[in-house]
Amino acid sequence: MHRFRKNYTLVLLAILFTAGICWADDLPSWISGKPDLNIVEERSAFYEWVIAQADNQSNGQASKNDFSRSRLINLANKLAIYSETTDEKEFSASLRYLVIGAKQPIHFEFFITQEKLQQLLQQ
Repeated sequence: MHRFRKNYTLVLLAILFTAGICWADDLPSWISGKPDLNIVEERSAFYEWVIAQADNQSNGQASKNDFSRSRLINLANKLAIYSETTDEKEFSASLRYLVIGAKQPIHFEFFITQEKLQQLLQQ
């Protein structure tokens, strides 16, 4: 019975994650594609900043959840790479269902300027 619940939970998470991507019409192109979950030491200040922003919006729940942390690392990696090839001054994204399991799902509204991003990447 316990194994069934675990599988059911994973299937539910996958459905919600997929649905969140489909509903996010404003999802920027730079975050699409295969997830990039590699930890790059030079980006550690940026990772910490992104996770802190998510924690601020989720009452500390984002950093406690491995799935949420993976999605945040992916966002940070994709943006770090994309920022090298664009003249855009601001970046934003909405990660729907960042945290699941609370009373209601928590979505993450991300925003950063190019200036702040470069400052974090150079630390």
